[in-house]
Formats: sequence, structure tokens, C-alpha cells
Amino acid sequence: NNNVGIGTSALGGQAGAGSAYNFTAANNVAVGVDALKVATTGANNVAVGSNAGDALTTGSNNLAFGLNAGGAMTNNEHNIILGTNAFTNANLSEFGNIVIGSSAGGSIDDASSHYNVLIGYTAGSGGTGTMVDCVAIGRSAMNSTGSNGVNGTIAIGTSALTGLTSGGGNLA
Repeated sequence: NNNVGIGTSALGGQAGAGSAYNFTAANNVAVGVDALKVATTGANNVAVGSNAGDALTTGSNNLAFGLNAGGAMTNNEHNIILGTNAFTNANLSEFGNIVIGSSAGGSIDDASSHYNVLIGYTAGSGGTGTMVDCVAIGRSAMNSTGSNGVNGTIAIGTSALTGLTSGGGNLA
């Protein structure tokens, strides 16, 4: 299946083992303890770091670099995650996000959260509501949205739009 797993339980320690484990995942690279440890059918994923992508089962085309990066993803696709604890709660099919920075996007947990760019320490980490087509650049930018939906918003700078509770298309 053209997989590479390096580290205790990377790719579940099952690559090529067969037996009762339903392992058809292909073209994955996992480096680190428990990286991609439960991958079953997902393809074209790269996870580097302890627990990076460790819950991913069927998701494909993801890159997760850093301790716990993308740690809750299960069936998510086309996400790029760089940073310790980045995108750690996203487990509901979140799609096409770019998340860079320690704890960036850390609270996102909504199936409709797609196509966001979050760059900076804790950027975009403030809520479980829907986040679509947003850009947050800077430490703590847009990190206090709570359960409020955010759409088409751009926040640039330290703590920009940290108090955002409603509305779409905001710019700060």
C-alpha cells in the first residue's frame, strides 16, 4: 500500500500486518509515536510528530506537522496543519483549511468549517461555531468567537477581532 510508518504505533503498527485489522490505507507517511495510529482507508496523508493525526481513519490528503497536530481529525480532507496542538478538536469533516501556529484553530469543531487560513499562535482558536472562508493572521487573532458562526471575515494583527460575536464579512 506504499505506506511508511516510523515510531511506536505509527500507522497503528499495522502496515503490512494484515490479520483482523482492516488496513487499506495507501500512500501515507507517519513519523512519530502514534502518528496516524488508526488510519484504515485514508490516503495521501503525511503526519509528523507524536500523536499527529492520531485519530484519522478515512480522511485523505492532509498534512499534519507537530505534537498533537490535527489530533482529533477522523474523516477530514485537504487540510494543512503546522504547529503543536494546532487544529486539535476538528473531528467533523472540516475541509481545506490552512492552520499554522501553536494551538491555532485549536477549538474549531464544526463540520461546516472550511477554507480558512489561520496563521499565528492561537489564531482562530476561539470557538466551536462554523468558520468559513476566514483569514486570521497574528497572535490570538479571531480567537474568541465561541459558538458563533463566522463567514468571510478577515482579522490581521495581534488580538484582531477577538471579541467578534456575530456578522459576516468583517475586516479588522
